[in-house]
Amino acid sequence: MINQIGLLIARIAEEESEKKKAEIRALRYQINPHFLYNTLNSIRWLAKLGRTNDVDNAVTSLVQLLEGSLERNGVFVRLGEELDLLQKYMIIQEFRYDNRIELRIDCPDHLLNVPIPRMLLQPIVENAIFHGIAPKDEDGVIDIRVEETEREQIRIAIRDDGVGIAPSRMEQLLSTDGERGSRGMTNIGLRHVHQTVQLYYGEQCGISVASEQGRGTQVTITLTKLKGDHHVQSAAG
Repeated sequence: MINQIGLLIARIAEEESEKKKAEIRALRYQINPHFLYNTLNSIRWLAKLGRTNDVDNAVTSLVQLLEGSLERNGVFVRLGEELDLLQKYMIIQEFRYDNRIELRIDCPDHLLNVPIPRMLLQPIVENAIFHGIAPKDEDGVIDIRVEETEREQIRIAIRDDGVGIAPSRMEQLLSTDGERGSRGMTNIGLRHVHQTVQLYYGEQCGISVASEQGRGTQVTITLTKLKGDHHVQSAAG
């Protein structure tokens, strides 16, 4: 009887772990079509304007991004590699807009090797461009600051100087109730990141959003230095 109970507990734990992994995969597949659609739309505008050299450079950057998004070496990637992919993503977006969008990154060298879930930062930067900076129709800046806290957590703050978010929308951003809103893709991107971080690192981690209309928005991701799949593996234990 004791052996049977032990086997049952082990099977439940394994099933729970597989369920969480499936949820993470579903979240990743939910955001990827959104990212690809907006990127291809940017390249389409370049082609319409006859900017053939820019189209070539944009397609090259897109290929590199797609290669980076593939999980050939697992779900996790070094933070330094993730930041390099963001630079390639910004090349595409700078082609899209006549106004200059500057990406500033401040990350200590010793944190560049910290593993994080692949393509975790791109949805937030994408939201900062499309819903923050683009609507103000002038130059914009996105600042990314990475730091280690006293609790050995990693905090990644992504701040833009865009139009900001209305207070009435702030409560909906991380809630599943916001899915059917007219700007639901913003919600999907933020929820994707929040839920992915929590599935890997636990409920003590995730994202927070602070915004002031007319002055910009800051999204802060909190995770641990440990590779987060240890939490998925032991979630049911």
